[in-house]
Formats: sequence, C-alpha cells, structure tokens
Amino acid sequence: MAVATNFILMRNKHMARSIATRTFHIVLYSVLATLCLTLGFAWWGMETLESTMLEAENRTEIEYFKKFGDKKTPLHVSTAQVTSVYQPNGQPLPDGLPIIFQGLPVPFQGEVDTVDTSFFVITHAFAEGNLYIAKNLQLFEKRETALVHNVLILISVICIIAFGLAAFAGRNISRPVVRLTSQLGALETETSGMRMNTDYEDSELTEIAHAMNHFLQRLEDSVTRERNLISMASHELKTPVSVILGAARVIESRGKLNPNDEITLNRIIDAAKEMSSNIHALLNLSRRTKETANEVFYWSELFESIRQDYQLQNPHLARRLQLSYIDANDEMFADQVLIKILLHNLINNALNHTHGDVKIILDDSTLTVLDEGTETLTSQTTP
Repeated sequence: MAVATNFILMRNKHMARSIATRTFHIVLYSVLATLCLTLGFAWWGMETLESTMLEAENRTEIEYFKKFGDKKTPLHVSTAQVTSVYQPNGQPLPDGLPIIFQGLPVPFQGEVDTVDTSFFVITHAFAEGNLYIAKNLQLFEKRETALVHNVLILISVICIIAFGLAAFAGRNISRPVVRLTSQLGALETETSGMRMNTDYEDSELTEIAHAMNHFLQRLEDSVTRERNLISMASHELKTPVSVILGAARVIESRGKLNPNDEITLNRIIDAAKEMSSNIHALLNLSRRTKETANEVFYWSELFESIRQDYQLQNPHLARRLQLSYIDANDEMFADQVLIKILLHNLINNALNHTHGDVKIILDDSTLTVLDEGTETLTSQTTP
C-alpha cells in the first residue's frame, strides 16, 4: 500500500505542469487554431470566388451565342485564354473536336487538367448542336502560387508573434502566482506574527492571501493555547512533585524506617524524580522554537548527563550502562531535548526488561541501544 501511494505521489509530481507552461500552450494553440481556420475559410472563399467568376463568364458567352450565334455553322475559335467550339448536330468539325473536349458529357462543368495547364470547361447542348467553352487557368494558378508564397510568409510571421505573445502571457499570468508560492514557502511555523502580503492586483490571489493569513492566525492562537496549557500544567505539577520529593527526603534523613518501608520510600523518591524530569522536559518542549531547538552538543556530555540521572536514581542501573564509539563524531547539531527524551525511553525499556548490561553504540550514522539478559534479548536502533 505504501509503495502504491509513493508511486501515485511521484506520478502526480511528474505530471504537474506550471501555470506559465499551461498558459503558453493555451495561447499558442488558440492563435494557431484561429489562424488555420481563417486560412482554410479564406482558401475556400477564394476557390469559390474563382469558380463563380469563371462560371459567370462562360454563362455570359453561352447566352450571347444563344441570341446571336449561327447555330447551323461549325465554329472553332482559339485564343491565349479561351477556346470555343460549336458543333452542329450531324456535322463533323473540319479539324475534329479538340482533345480537351473529347470524352466529356454534355452538359458538363468543371476543371480539366492537361499536361501543361488546367482548363475550366463548360459544355452546353442546344437543339441545333453542342457548344464547348474552355478557359485557361494558368493565369489564376500563377496568382495562386504567388498568393500561397505570401501566405506562407505571413503564417511564419504570425507564428513568431504568437510564440512571443504566448510566452509573454504565460510569464505575466504566472508571475503573481509564483510570488504567492514564494511567500507560502517562506512562512515559518515557529515564527510568531508572520503574515502574507495582500497587495495583489488579482482579487482571487488577494482572497487566497487573506484566507491564508486567517488560517495562520488561527494556527498561531492554537499553538499559543497549547503552549500555555503545557506550561501552566507543568508549573502546577512541579510544585506538588517538589513537595513530595522534599518530604520523602526528610523522612529518609530521619533513618527511623524499617527495611520494607525504606524500599517503598525509595520507590516514591525515584518516581518523584522521574516525574520531575518529565515536567522539566515538557517545559523545555513548550518553550523551544526553531531558532532555539537545534544546538551544538556533544554525545559524551549527553551520555554523561544521562548516566548521572540514573546514578542519582539507582547506582546499580548506572553501572549497567556501557558506551562505545565506532568511528563516530562526538559533535552533533540537533534538538538535544528531544534526543535526550528518546534516549531515556530506549534506555529505560532496556534496563527494565533485562538484567544484563545495556550497550549504547554510536557510529557515524547510527545510534544503537542493545540490551542483553538471560531472559530477554531485544535490540532497538535509531538512525
């Protein structure tokens, strides 16, 4: 389950994209899509206009021939742009039907391609014969080629402008979000009174900053109440524990107890000392901050302090502690209070559950508390 969760988190991290990248893609793709649609519509309009113009001109010639043409005489007229042929019914043409008209149905309207060029052809049937009209499209094709070249240049310029516009939009849209993220990353939970700036031009980001400040205020109030409660409880408990410990010392100093009562009194004294140590640790934890938590200390001094604590409680327990170094650095920069509490817990468990020696082994990366005994053998290791 943990492996699957880690995989999902890593996958989500790799899949995440910045707002600048997303905005860049949206703007760039939008401009390119609009450009493609515009060019496609323009090309379709140009082709439609060309066909309409040619059809209108040919229809005009058909109407003119219908009114004024001699429908009983064959006709063959060829110019650089237009070829017109009229073939009466039952009369062959002297030179035959031109190749561009051969095999075409009557009526017909459309483009006919040859080896050299293309023609727009219309065939029309009269009662007396068939009229063939072909217009050379070479001039139109040259203009289309020049237009395509100009359009390609225009597309290149527009793509460059779109790329720059998308980059500019992505950078400017993401800048306030990056600023907000930087402020969030700079927040310190241990710093009291730290708040986010709310002078954003965008109302959404301003609302987020206000909501975050409200959350920080509630979090700070909660931490303050918790620390005050711990501090007050520790102070309230410290006084009766001191009274109990002092009274027990007075009773012990009188020396009028039998052996069984002395054992009971020693247990009371040990419990009071342990309770006093725990209260002191709680006070230190409630007062510590990030600036005061980590400090430079030495393992040898820390172990000696722990040994003295056990020496005061029970000299026999202190004699069971053994410390050894294996290529370890004595200096350490960390939270000494938390480390001491952790070591106390490990050592207490080891001393209370076995009758043998308790070895504390420190190397360059690992601290091991190893307990040995005839009844149980456990090992607890903390990195």
